[in-house]
This record gives sequence, C-alpha cells and structure tokens, in this order.
Amino acid sequence: MAMAIGATPSTKDNSVQTIVLMGVEEIRKRLGEASTQRIYVLSRRPEFPRPVATLQSGRVWLADDVEDWLRRESPDNRLDEVAGDQALGLGRCIAQRRQQMQLTQAELAARCGVTYWTLSRVEQGKTNAKQATLQKIATALNARLVLEPTRTDQ
Repeated sequence: MAMAIGATPSTKDNSVQTIVLMGVEEIRKRLGEASTQRIYVLSRRPEFPRPVATLQSGRVWLADDVEDWLRRESPDNRLDEVAGDQALGLGRCIAQRRQQMQLTQAELAARCGVTYWTLSRVEQGKTNAKQATLQKIATALNARLVLEPTRTDQ
C-alpha cells in the first residue's frame, strides 16, 4: 500500500493536501510481486518517473506518477511481460533438462559454478541472468545456448 503524507493546510479553506508516495516495495507489489532487482531495472529507465526524494531507506516516487507510467507502459506495451514469459520458459527448459539428467539444483549449480540461489531464480524466471551465466548452465547441461534476433516488425 502506498504511503500517504498529510501536508499542512495550504489552501484558503484550510483543507489538507494529501501526497501519496510509493517506494520500491509498493511498486514491487503493484507489479504483482516483481523482484526488487526488476524494480531497480525499471526505475532506472529514462521514461520512468523521477523520484521525489532519496531517503536512507531508498527512493520514493509520487504514486500518481508511477500509476501514469504504468498506464502508458503496461499492459499496452507488454515488453516486460514478454521478457518475463521468455525467462520463465527458459527457466522451465533448464529445470526439465536438469531433471532429465537426474541432478538436483545444488548439484547443477556446483557443476556450472553458480550459486544455488542464482540457479533457482533462473529456473523460476525471476532474474535477468547474464549471458555468461546462461552459457555456464547450458555447458553443464550438455546443451547449446542459441541467441536469435527477434522480429521487430510485428
């Protein structure tokens, strides 16, 4: 839930203006429990609203600005959703291959030199893994990592 801050009366009728702010956690929940890392990546995009303040606990944005951005960028622009679906699909492929080889996540992680935590998040589609990490996993699974350009004219 977004945090509301009441300001001192500033209008002629002494009404109080409420400013509603959102931090990373509120944005994360608003986007359906997206990872904190994902929110960090989104918030660094040039088109994402500027934070109104940076506190010791992190940055905060005006909730209206974030909601406006969400209306502009989602669901009409489903690039993030597609990327998330692709990551989940890739993760499922990795998990299936690992299971075919009768390996636990810990065993595969040790074979490819990544942490158990990293492998688990890749399999769940909850991270934007580096190409080098995916290559290590593919090598450990005796598989090939193939990157193909996508069509942009659709």
